[in-house]
Amino acid sequence: MHATNLVSVRVFNVVFMQQVHCAESVLRLISDLKQSLLVYNALGINRNAEADTQRYEDEQKRQHHALLQLQSEVDAALHELETEYYSSSYR
Repeated sequence: MHATNLVSVRVFNVVFMQQVHCAESVLRLISDLKQSLLVYNALGINRNAEADTQRYEDEQKRQHHALLQLQSEVDAALHELETEYYSSSYR
């Protein structure tokens, strides 16, 4: 009877240690997956930030060009008004 109990205890210990090992492996796998997810998300965030930066730079160039054109139009209109004012007999 004692030998049977001893074998049962040893079998239990072996099975228990295998379960512990499996649990540790699963925890390591989960940790690796979390780390991979963080790295992947960081890459995705960087790609989005780069795309946003490019879009904002393009918009800045477009707005700058529009402002220069508006400045040119205002300068021309002001010059025309000054010419009209200074050549007017009502001045």
